[in-house]
Amino acid sequence: MFKGRRRAGGNPSRIGGCATPRKASQAETQASPIENRIVTVFVPVSDIQRARAWYCALLDVEEPPITDGRTCRLVMQAASLTLQATEGVAEAIWKAPPFALHAESLKRVDAFLRRHGIQATAGDGAITFHDPDGNMLMVAGPAG
Repeated sequence: MFKGRRRAGGNPSRIGGCATPRKASQAETQASPIENRIVTVFVPVSDIQRARAWYCALLDVEEPPITDGRTCRLVMQAASLTLQATEGVAEAIWKAPPFALHAESLKRVDAFLRRHGIQATAGDGAITFHDPDGNMLMVAGPAG
């Protein structure tokens, strides 16, 4: 997708390219203006009220306001989760977890999920489970 030599930090020194060598424009040789961090992850949901209550209970955070009737941003330590009511949510559901939440003890996570009636699968340093819409989520951390 990106062509050209890579600099430290994984940013390409030149984006684009063609079959015939040519001199790179000044814009192509400048560093990417895109920062190396994730600001938010959008979670497709069918019922914003239900999703907000479920995720806030899961993450032990206060329920933030719902904006425009279909979006709710849960601010977290490094980024945020943005719950977004989506038409045709079935097509947007995550079949594999797009990120992993962190916990100090997967044993405690497993017990917490069971207490709340959430079926989970434990595996190699992680636990996976589904939100009420069927999005697959993951928590990673030590087993203890």
